[in-house]
Amino acid sequence: MLYDARDLHLVLVSDRSQLPDKRAILKLIIDRIEPGWHIKKPSPLNPTDIEHEAIFQHPETYREVTIALDNSLFRDAGQHQELERLVREAIQKAAQKWPSSPRS
Repeated sequence: MLYDARDLHLVLVSDRSQLPDKRAILKLIIDRIEPGWHIKKPSPLNPTDIEHEAIFQHPETYREVTIALDNSLFRDAGQHQELERLVREAIQKAAQKWPSSPRS
């Protein structure tokens, strides 16, 4: 899938480089993969977090995904398909690990 540049929000950070809003990009991706996932990291207070770790939780199925995603995947819109592939694989692995989680 192609991404519209208007969906990518850029912010200026102290080192004068532009980092994209990683939360916004991840939100677009996980909403297409499977509804119900919440992004725990990067946090809403720091959506351009330079750390590579991203954490997603699905509260209805008690699944959690922690994945390392290189910042270059967010900077270059041409890499967003690869980013989606990595996130999709991590979510699929979480489904295999917890296929039928109990509901309260």
